[in-house]
Amino acid sequence: MNDDYEVSLNGGYGSYMMLSLKDLQNSLLDNLGLPLIKTSSFPPYLNYSFKFGFNRAKSSSGIMGGIMSTGARSSLADYSGFYISDINCVAKYIGVYKRTYGKSFTVLNQSLVTGFSMNLAFLYSDITMSDHLRLYNPEVVVYDDMGTFVLNSFGLYTEPSFFVQHMFTRHLGVELNAGGALSLCTPLYYEKFKLDLYFYNQRRYINWSGLRVSIGVIGVF
Repeated sequence: MNDDYEVSLNGGYGSYMMLSLKDLQNSLLDNLGLPLIKTSSFPPYLNYSFKFGFNRAKSSSGIMGGIMSTGARSSLADYSGFYISDINCVAKYIGVYKRTYGKSFTVLNQSLVTGFSMNLAFLYSDITMSDHLRLYNPEVVVYDDMGTFVLNSFGLYTEPSFFVQHMFTRHLGVELNAGGALSLCTPLYYEKFKLDLYFYNQRRYINWSGLRVSIGVIGVF
């Protein structure tokens, strides 16, 4: 690698641990008084990230950021209408990264470069809890937003990964990343009342730790 600036845009897929929020979803189902069915529970979902940095010899470093999301839904539906209870989570992060380039090798006459990437970022999460009710009758459809709460959490985030790069030209290439993620976050916080929230006598935490895989485009200039 020469001394150049690099920029990369990546789209990927991640799993998220979310044990505390999964337990919260189960507690809501047990205490709501309605026979709701767990439709989804924080499944793996898409994420997006960018990097902008400077290549120097066998490494590169710079700034990075990204966004990721997942959620949970419990619902009940029949001929008379439906009831939906959602927990939607979105996180944004920004920080610094460092890549170390390793061995180069050739596959099908294509030159590939391997390496290891590490980052450390500040993480901000929004957790939106909402309930919706819709009732049908022959004359009118009744829709009621039962209430929405937006909770917050702050934390640190790191995503160590191995990567493989292939440059089509000196200035354009692609990369594949695979690794894991670890987050450490504060309890869910309700800005309106300036307090940590307790759900069923427990503080609740969001946890973005899990596995990650992504593919992206690299530009070098």
